[in-house]
Amino acid sequence: MEPPESYSVSAAPNESLVRGKVLRVRPAPGGAGIVWEVEIQEAENVGNLANLARSRVGECIPIYVHPDLKVEIREGNVIEARVFFEGDERGGVFFLKGEDIRRKG
Repeated sequence: MEPPESYSVSAAPNESLVRGKVLRVRPAPGGAGIVWEVEIQEAENVGNLANLARSRVGECIPIYVHPDLKVEIREGNVIEARVFFEGDERGGVFFLKGEDIRRKG
């Protein structure tokens, strides 16, 4: 008898409004876009969607940003951004939602 195949469950629809300090800006793997390493200070709910960033307050998370973003973010900036998590119980990443980003400092 063969063991059952493993499967994964994708993250539920989710979105969070996060505030935090950008500690590092680097190219995304493969060169399409950039990644901000952000120390999360706050994570607010967005409507009735799951807030998967809430458990990451106080931690540094990577946020993947699409290559067409016109806002320049630098290390040391404090930002407020709408993000969503894509992945499953084995791992995943946070992505910037559209162009919903503001510098707060």
